[in-house]
Amino acid sequence: MNSRNFRNICIVAFSGSCLFALAKSTIINGSVTSDYPAIRKLLTLRGDKIGLCTTQKIGDKTFLTAAHCVVNDQGQGVERIAIPCDDRGAQSLVARVQRVTVHPEFLAALRSGRRAGAKADLAIMEAEEPVGCNIPHIRVATRPPSRGEEIQVVGYGDTSISEDATGSGTKRVGKNKIFEVKPNGVIVIVSYATDTPSERRMGFFPVNTAGRSSGPAHGDSGGPMIRDGILIGVVSQGGATRLPTPSHAAFAEYADLTSELSRRFLSDAVAAGMDVRYE
Repeated sequence: MNSRNFRNICIVAFSGSCLFALAKSTIINGSVTSDYPAIRKLLTLRGDKIGLCTTQKIGDKTFLTAAHCVVNDQGQGVERIAIPCDDRGAQSLVARVQRVTVHPEFLAALRSGRRAGAKADLAIMEAEEPVGCNIPHIRVATRPPSRGEEIQVVGYGDTSISEDATGSGTKRVGKNKIFEVKPNGVIVIVSYATDTPSERRMGFFPVNTAGRSSGPAHGDSGGPMIRDGILIGVVSQGGATRLPTPSHAAFAEYADLTSELSRRFLSDAVAAGMDVRYE
């Protein structure tokens, strides 16, 4: 999602979290899919600027995404958030988000001038779906992730991390394995480039490259890491990096939803009346 300057519309807080009342980044090496109906496009509006992220429904009227999709670096929120019920474009019914709770540690980091990092990059939203919408939910994991586990990543973002990347707005899915599970509540995956010098120089990661691992790009922010049909992480940040082999790769960091930090945040949301479904 591109950075925006959002107007601060915070009106109340609970459990240290900021609650917003609202008026109204694609998969590298992935493939187009119509599956995963709980995973939806997330559109934000401030003035005439539209932002794109990814979200997932995790309970009755409850959606989860990355905090940086709904607040900027100053902790200011967007004016409006909408979640299309399907992928028919202008023909889609839209679920309108009514309130958003941002992880308190994410906001605390912004207030102190620090980078919040992936571990607390979470926001939970309550949305009203119109008649005929009926987005299903995906259950949240309780079993911690492990290095080497096979996972799927889903999103609506670009198809590479290059500056002139394209392809956003279409749902794609890709497979990968967990590269690292950090003790601070972050899951890391790595997606590899094709083995050509020009692509390595550009940091370009083509779509549908046979045998290559998948990862998120701009517009996939807030999207899921899925293990055996269960949501285990939400993507926060990433970029190009150099590893011993192959010579060029992209990494991505996900908030681990089974970490103590995430569990406490979701528990506070439930205590405030939001619904979260677990495996």
